[in-house]
Amino acid sequence: MLLALRAFANRARRRLWHLLFFRVLFGEEASDGSALPMTRLSPSTCIEHAENLVLANHVFIGHFNFIEASHGVRIDEGVQITNYVSIVSHSSHRSLRLMGEHYGSVPVADRPGFVGGPVHIGAFSFIGPHTVIEANTVIGKGCLVLSHSRVRVSSPTLR
Repeated sequence: MLLALRAFANRARRRLWHLLFFRVLFGEEASDGSALPMTRLSPSTCIEHAENLVLANHVFIGHFNFIEASHGVRIDEGVQITNYVSIVSHSSHRSLRLMGEHYGSVPVADRPGFVGGPVHIGAFSFIGPHTVIEANTVIGKGCLVLSHSRVRVSSPTLR
């Protein structure tokens, strides 16, 4: 309950700041409640399942991004995420096409084509604009992801 309240308060704070000033905010809270004074998030960034998002300090997340963290997203120290980036920890569109109207009546584990897994972005990486990072992806330390990229399941040697 406390995590849900904290996530709601962070979303409300970003929305209010967006309405009033539309400036990037300094100072987020880590999932363990510790302060992240140098982490900056744009108020226009949409975060779903914020309780599963693990942020380090010195992270910059720019404008108009979408982070869906239902299966976990970890962003290490010094990561820069530019604008219009989508990070998703699950994908259900294949399941929807395969199952049609029966999609909602079957448990997630039994849905054919459903992809879900954590995303990890290594320290000091840079994510260019208009990029999509898909489920089960690990981006190593210091990586540069060019604009308009689609990143999907990296090599297990980077884990």
